[in-house]
Amino acid sequence: MVNNLTKPLILCVDDDEVTLKLLDRVIRNAGWDVITARSGRDALEKVKKTRPNIILLDIMMPEMDGYQVCSKLQKNNETSYIPVIFITALRKEQDKARAFSVGATDYLVKPIKKDDLLQKIRKHIKTDTQWKELRKNARRWREKLLPSEFLHFKEFLFAQIVLEPEKCYNYLSIL
Repeated sequence: MVNNLTKPLILCVDDDEVTLKLLDRVIRNAGWDVITARSGRDALEKVKKTRPNIILLDIMMPEMDGYQVCSKLQKNNETSYIPVIFITALRKEQDKARAFSVGATDYLVKPIKKDDLLQKIRKHIKTDTQWKELRKNARRWREKLLPSEFLHFKEFLFAQIVLEPEKCYNYLSIL
């Protein structure tokens, strides 16, 4: 099942119930829908069923940590585009670097400020929406654009920028 709601859906993953309740309240008050998971395994199951627009993910959890969850999401073509924002108590640069190396799109250190959280969510919802539109357009372009049309398109572009014939030939041969 894919999330086709008009309101973005945010998945919050943390083994701490108080943190989940706080995130739930802040996000709902901002006008978005929320689902929660208390473990990495639970999060992966919920992602399969709901396809959230953004995932807020703690790092330190029993059984499967946030790094492992994010890595599994990145290895799956169906979930690799979901922005993951780590929300953690880990402050060291090496922790942050590791988060980005497994596919995080952003990183916040607890205790988080409400305004910082909402700003990051808004930014990534906007970016996610733009990526989805680009992917949709890319599929249409692949379906419609024939190789011969691409050659005509390149020739048209070169005519617009008024290239010398020799340079035009060189560019046409490499593109």
